Amino acid sequence: MATFTAPIKLSRADAASYIGVTKPTLATWASLGKGPKFVKVGSKVFYLQRHLDEYLESRATNCSSSLINK
Repeated sequence: MATFTAPIKLSRADAASYIGVTKPTLATWASLGKGPKFVKVGSKVFYLQRHLDEYLESRATNCSSSLINK
Protein backbone atom coordinates (compact mmCIF):
# COMPACT_ATOMS: atom_id res chain seq x y z
CA MET A 1 0.00 0.00 0.00
CA ALA A 2 1.33 3.43 -0.95
CA THR A 3 1.87 6.02 1.74
CA PHE A 4 0.59 9.54 1.34
CA THR A 5 2.50 12.57 2.53
CA ALA A 6 0.31 15.63 2.86
CA PRO A 7 1.78 18.81 1.40
CA ILE A 8 2.95 21.42 3.88
CA LYS A 9 0.41 24.27 3.91
CA LEU A 10 1.19 27.75 5.24
CA SER A 11 -1.08 30.66 6.04
CA ARG A 12 -0.48 33.90 4.16
CA ALA A 13 1.32 35.34 7.21
CA ASP A 14 3.56 32.29 7.52
CA ALA A 15 4.19 32.19 3.78
CA ALA A 16 5.18 35.86 3.79
CA SER A 17 7.63 35.23 6.61
CA TYR A 18 8.99 32.16 4.81
CA ILE A 19 9.90 34.11 1.66
CA GLY A 20 10.83 37.37 3.41
CA VAL A 21 8.02 39.73 2.45
CA THR A 22 5.03 41.17 4.30
CA LYS A 23 1.54 39.69 4.39
CA PRO A 24 0.12 42.74 2.54
CA THR A 25 2.73 42.28 -0.19
CA LEU A 26 1.61 38.68 -0.75
CA ALA A 27 -2.04 39.81 -0.81
CA THR A 28 -1.23 42.49 -3.39
CA TRP A 29 0.74 40.06 -5.52
CA ALA A 30 -2.15 37.59 -5.42
CA SER A 31 -4.61 40.27 -6.58
CA LEU A 32 -2.26 41.19 -9.45
CA GLY A 33 -1.53 37.60 -10.48
CA LYS A 34 2.11 37.88 -9.38
CA GLY A 35 4.18 36.06 -6.82
CA PRO A 36 3.97 32.44 -5.74
CA LYS A 37 1.02 30.17 -6.51
CA PHE A 38 -1.60 29.95 -3.80
CA VAL A 39 -4.62 27.81 -3.05
CA LYS A 40 -8.03 29.20 -2.17
CA VAL A 41 -10.64 26.97 -0.58
CA GLY A 42 -13.79 28.92 0.16
CA SER A 43 -12.58 32.11 1.80
CA LYS A 44 -9.34 30.54 3.07
CA VAL A 45 -6.05 31.17 1.31
CA PHE A 46 -2.95 29.10 1.88
CA TYR A 47 0.36 28.44 0.23
CA LEU A 48 2.02 25.10 -0.37
CA GLN A 49 5.63 25.11 0.78
CA ARG A 50 6.73 23.48 -2.48
CA HIS A 51 5.20 26.38 -4.45
CA LEU A 52 7.04 28.87 -2.25
CA ASP A 53 10.28 26.97 -2.81
CA GLU A 54 9.62 26.91 -6.57
CA TYR A 55 8.94 30.65 -6.53
CA LEU A 56 12.17 31.37 -4.65
CA GLU A 57 14.11 29.11 -7.01
CA SER A 58 12.64 30.95 -10.02
CA ARG A 59 13.98 34.20 -8.57
CA ALA A 60 17.58 32.94 -8.34
CA THR A 61 20.01 34.95 -10.44
CA ASN A 62 23.72 35.50 -11.01
CA CYS A 63 23.42 39.18 -11.91
CA SER A 64 21.91 41.90 -9.70
CA SER A 65 20.73 43.96 -12.69
CA SER A 66 18.34 41.14 -13.67
CA LEU A 67 16.32 41.77 -10.49
CA ILE A 68 14.88 45.02 -11.82
CA ASN A 69 11.13 44.58 -12.54
CA LYS A 70 11.29 40.81 -12.53
